[in-house]
Amino acid sequence: MRTKTVVRATSVAAVASVAIVLAACGTGQASTPAAADTDTAAGTNASAHAVGELTLDRIEDQFDTWLDTVAQGDPQAINALYREDAVLLPTLWAGVYNSSDERLAYFTDFVTKKPTGEIDESVPQLLSPTSGSLSGLYTFTMGESGDKVPARFTFVFELEDDGDVVIVDHHSSKLPA
Repeated sequence: MRTKTVVRATSVAAVASVAIVLAACGTGQASTPAAADTDTAAGTNASAHAVGELTLDRIEDQFDTWLDTVAQGDPQAINALYREDAVLLPTLWAGVYNSSDERLAYFTDFVTKKPTGEIDESVPQLLSPTSGSLSGLYTFTMGESGDKVPARFTFVFELEDDGDVVIVDHHSSKLPA
């Protein structure tokens, strides 16, 4: 069960509305700003999966895809969710991994533990029209041993030109005892 704390991008919506009004004033044309939808970085009503815009829902959906892919146990499929040069600071290994091969080595080891993750609490944020983050707490249950690993996380996502949302930065660490 997801405990969800939502941070809205109201300041971005306000800036977008002001920009529309100012642009109309500069041309002498009347303009009515689009209704603000604070679930989008650009502040306009758009479908949740529009190619040119990232939304809070897309951030959460992509994170759910990551959790599902981890549970399926295919390290190459997990690694494919990351941009080629994405940075990984993993939960169970020390080090900074910023290449596909390094991430693949970590995920190959990680999936041998048969992990399944559950979100305890999360906060999605829009950073720009094409980037956002999700931070929070999750607990992994290691199917092989039944051990539970509570951890905190931050994922940074980016919307690519082709409409795919990829992970560009991922930090996860065990909760302090």
